Amino acid sequence: MFRFSNSDKRTLEERFEGDWWFDWECLATIRAASRIENADFAATARSFLGMLWGDKTNLVGGLLTADFWCLKGLTGAFGDQQQHMSGPPRTDVMQIYVPGGLKLAYFSQPRDNLLISGIV
Repeated sequence: MFRFSNSDKRTLEERFEGDWWFDWECLATIRAASRIENADFAATARSFLGMLWGDKTNLVGGLLTADFWCLKGLTGAFGDQQQHMSGPPRTDVMQIYVPGGLKLAYFSQPRDNLLISGIV
């Protein structure tokens, strides 16, 4: 499972706390699109996932060690500076919403700063 966090999240615990996540398949789709389009991965992810708020400069991930209840669904794309949702919902990426969020304690092998680690 993976998620983006804002630059104001200083500790690993803060970076892992959140309700919105995505899986390996979604990461692979975004990574492939950014390479095909020769675009920045973070910018491609922002568009694919419809991330409207925050700078989302850090990508974290890890292997889950606990079961959780979630909703998984399609996302949309957005375009202009005002960040209004635009275009049809994407059918190639899905986000996972976990009411109450996940925490670092739910993961083994946590990875931080995946954008600069060479993994992405």
